[in-house]
Amino acid sequence: MNIFRMVGILPALLPLLAMLHGCAGSHRADSSARFGDILKEYPAINEPLSLRRITLPFSGPAGPRSEASDVSIIVHPAYALYIDRELDEQYPAVKWRLMKEQFEREANYISEQARLDNIVVLILPAGSLSRVVGSSSYAAYLNKTTGRKTSVFYMYSETIVSGNLSAQDIATLCDFLQVVKSQRLLIGGGYIGRCQGELYRQIVKYCAATKIYIVPEISTISPADISDEEASDIFRSVMRRDYSPVREFILTSTDGNIQLLSVPQVRE
Repeated sequence: MNIFRMVGILPALLPLLAMLHGCAGSHRADSSARFGDILKEYPAINEPLSLRRITLPFSGPAGPRSEASDVSIIVHPAYALYIDRELDEQYPAVKWRLMKEQFEREANYISEQARLDNIVVLILPAGSLSRVVGSSSYAAYLNKTTGRKTSVFYMYSETIVSGNLSAQDIATLCDFLQVVKSQRLLIGGGYIGRCQGELYRQIVKYCAATKIYIVPEISTISPADISDEEASDIFRSVMRRDYSPVREFILTSTDGNIQLLSVPQVRE
């Protein structure tokens, strides 16, 4: 049985159906404290998520800017830290190092875009702020990382292990992108080829947007999808700012003609 651990308060358990697939792999993660130092920065306090949910009809400016050159969409932010955490088996240290590096790069990117008042849309796992144990800590993380900026929005995926939006929500997202006149759509988050790939395919199919990119530096690989040796090789590469292994992983894990854009290109 899969179980989740309370983050920052007393340990608690939440049963989930073992048959679920999607973002979550069949692995079991170390419950000890690999991310302990990170979790201390986002204590579980009783506060609501202080971001706007995208609904129709969308009204009002998207933050200080009425039009956006870029819109960033982060699929299931901090998923490995707050959601995909099971208890009875340990990952090797090299996988945790890679997961931590991916988490920090994603969080730093969200914070940077929020500070610049650029539009960011977070696709949160369904139930992650209501049913999942540790949801108050997750809300605290999202509030702190985004600075509660009005240019940051959120939507919910259909389930906790899927990146797909409901038919109504994907229509709402497409309408939102038209309203803010997005020029480039930048997709990050995780997991690559899983939830991220599902949302990417939906946007390509339903939204009238041509400049859609996956950004390797802010895309997360599931630890269940790579070997220890692969994790070690990828970690060494990203520490050298070489994201070619991540780019290759995206291309081989996602169907279709994928367009990639690096963070340095985003900042140009």
